[in-house]
Amino acid sequence: MVISITIRTSSVPFSETKGGVSVQFNGTSGLSSWNLLKYGFQQGASDSFVLEVIDIGLIQGVNFKIDSSDGWLLGSFDLYPNLKSLTDIEVNKWLKVGDIEEIRVSSTFFASFFFSFLLFLSFIFFLKIIF
Repeated sequence: MVISITIRTSSVPFSETKGGVSVQFNGTSGLSSWNLLKYGFQQGASDSFVLEVIDIGLIQGVNFKIDSSDGWLLGSFDLYPNLKSLTDIEVNKWLKVGDIEEIRVSSTFFASFFFSFLLFLSFIFFLKIIF
């Protein structure tokens, strides 16, 4: 399973970190392992990563942790599991060493889109039968 994630560090003063930031994904079929993204996130910057993780089903949550005592202010992130988009998930939370911040995300967007598409197809089929 391929997951692309873009992380935005807040632009609030001192929101950067020199430490390592790791991410873990929580899915309907289980948890991924922790993935170290990199060391050092700059204030106001966006950083993008592409990760290969075991198949965990539909993503329901994202866990973040840092290994530095300087703290980090996670602003927001975009998530693209299997090339589908869950964009601009606002967080605005300070993390410090020892914290694990779980952010719940909704995969119901995919289900509702699929259901709407099926309704649309049914409507088209119905119109063809009538006319």
